[in-house]
Order: sequence, then structure tokens, then C-alpha cells
Amino acid sequence: MRTFIAAGLLVISTLANAQWAQEPASVMGIELGGRRDAIPRCPPGDAARQARTPCLKADSADRSIGTLWGLPLNFLLGGGRVSFIDGRVQLIAIAVDRDDSYRRLKAILVERYGEPHEVEVKSVVTNGGAVLDSEESMWRGPKVLILLSERAGYTDQSRVAFSYRPLGQKKIEDDAKRDRSDASKL
Repeated sequence: MRTFIAAGLLVISTLANAQWAQEPASVMGIELGGRRDAIPRCPPGDAARQARTPCLKADSADRSIGTLWGLPLNFLLGGGRVSFIDGRVQLIAIAVDRDDSYRRLKAILVERYGEPHEVEVKSVVTNGGAVLDSEESMWRGPKVLILLSERAGYTDQSRVAFSYRPLGQKKIEDDAKRDRSDASKL
């Protein structure tokens, strides 16, 4: 029985750490886990929207987020969002219209990263109470998680997020530590 349990744990451990041949190290030229200051700065003002290569327009109030302009896909809704933890890229998210752009984006992701490791249909509820299906596709590797949501936040928008897992785990741990500290103050 112990041998069976040990073998099962080994299989689970192997699957959890399985290599994903197409796991990205960067997204549209931005290194996941890379330093914030390695991303070129956008020109000031509205010129950022006209950038031809990826650049960062920093959020003036919060250094942990920013907007990426000059991304190479011409069907995105605005710029991409980027989140930083300790000055390193933790998350890049881009949005598209939920029409042919969603199918196009999914086809691009499958071409580049292979078939999703998991596909699930979830229900979302509109402000008016209508229940709609939303396909969620996930690619998961030791360092990167990609989540494509057919309906993300809005029923007419789709979103893909590229997350650098080591920094995501650090954020979870830091938040838990902060919550424990806050709880001790009550």
C-alpha cells in the first residue's frame, strides 16, 4: 500500500512540475519576471499610444502597475496592463473584443503555446441578470500561467493574462503575512 501511495505522489509531483516545451519566458518582448527598468519608457502624453515598439507608460500614483503601448497585435483594446512585484514583471494582461477577436487571439495562443492544458466553461451573470457561458482556457508551466477568459469582467470583452508564477506565489505569501500582522493588531 505504501508503494502505491508513494507512486501516486510521485506521479502527482511529476505532473505538477512537468515541463511545457512552449512555456514563454517573455510576452511581446517583455520578460516575465524581468526588471521594470528594463522595459523602455513610452514617449510622454498621447504619443505613447502611437508607439511602434513595446514601451511602458507608468502609473504616476502607483509604481506596481503600468500600461504597455506599442504591442504588436493590432486588434487589442487599448494598451496592455502590467503589474510589478518588487520591481519585477509579475503579470501582463491584454483585452480584445469578444467577437472574432477572441477566436483569433485563442488561435494565436494555440499556435504559439500549444493546446491549452485545461478548458472549462463557466457561467457569468450580466448586470441585468442574464447568465452567459464563458470559456476559460489555461496553460500552466513551472514558471508561467496563461489564462484566457472569453468574458472577463465585461460580457463583450475577452482577456488573456500571462502570470509569472514565482512572483505570484511571493505576493500570496506577502499578503498572508500582512493579513496575520493586521489580525494581531485587532
